[in-house]
Amino acid sequence: MRRAKRLGIEEFVVLFSMKSNGDFSEDTILRAVLKNSMDKMEKVIESSLRSGDVAAKCSDTQYVVLLPDCNEESAKKVAERIVGKFKENCKYSRIELKYDLKLLETEAWLPKYNVAI
Repeated sequence: MRRAKRLGIEEFVVLFSMKSNGDFSEDTILRAVLKNSMDKMEKVIESSLRSGDVAAKCSDTQYVVLLPDCNEESAKKVAERIVGKFKENCKYSRIELKYDLKLLETEAWLPKYNVAI
């Protein structure tokens, strides 16, 4: 974030969230389907990002992606490309993938005071 402020570039964060939009007969089946879907999502993300982009699994149903040096339009394209590839690779019609896109605002993340103890 400090780099972005120093260079005057934008950084976006994309949160991908997966959920079931149907009724599974057993909870164990749902967990297995979600795990399989998240494994496929990991491969899609790895194959879709640039070398400087960063991705991490946040929970059993979420991934977060940092897109440095990327404007809003490009960040949306990246997110849509990932969603499209996921839909091609994951044929579970009862799994829904959505994303939230947010500009990292450097001022909100930087410490206001530098205090040495």
